[in-house]
Amino acid sequence: MVINGSINELIETNAITINQDETIELSQKGATNTREQLQVTSVLSESGPLSYGKLLSQLILKPIFGNVSNCMNAFNKYFIKSKKFGYLFYINFGILALLFLIGFTRLATGVLRDKPITLFFFTLLALIVCIGIFLDKLTRIADTIIVPELYKEEIIPSSQTGNEWQWTYFLLGPAVLSTDLIPLVTKQEKRTGGGDGNSGSCGSSGGSSCGSSCGSSCGGCGGGGD
Repeated sequence: MVINGSINELIETNAITINQDETIELSQKGATNTREQLQVTSVLSESGPLSYGKLLSQLILKPIFGNVSNCMNAFNKYFIKSKKFGYLFYINFGILALLFLIGFTRLATGVLRDKPITLFFFTLLALIVCIGIFLDKLTRIADTIIVPELYKEEIIPSSQTGNEWQWTYFLLGPAVLSTDLIPLVTKQEKRTGGGDGNSGSCGSSGGSSCGSSCGSSCGGCGGGGD
């Protein structure tokens, strides 16, 4: 989110342009108003015209953008280590393990009695995969569900900054970006299966929540410098 937002603002102020071959180039017009925007223009000044994907890959490595995802990673680790989450996780794990144990017992009984168990075996295998996926999603519930919903339902409606582009992007996603930038973002998301370049833990929706919530609750963690 943070990277896309910075690129989008530079496009709107004509500081950078998107060429017909879909490369992004510094235009020598407009001005940079934030350190994030300055980092984008610095990369383009050093490298010349770049495709959106290549520009993204270079910006991701810059600490000023990495601070956002690092902040959310730290928050998520703290949340996972909490007693309440531990209680929730072990309850879910216990119920799912019991369900698997019942299925495994039936499977073992079928083997001992020489019954056809092929279909049941693959069903049990699918259950193991589903359990793994569910428990993995459960460990990321804080930054994918809890924090975003908290901001959408409580913090943003009561905030004086609710009309700023960061919050609009957080709520609506890439639809609020420049019409020139949207196709590039969409192609990159399809190519990588992710979202914003602030990646690791931030996809297009996850990245939005990371960027917005981190900026407020972590004391502006996007400004770590480069």
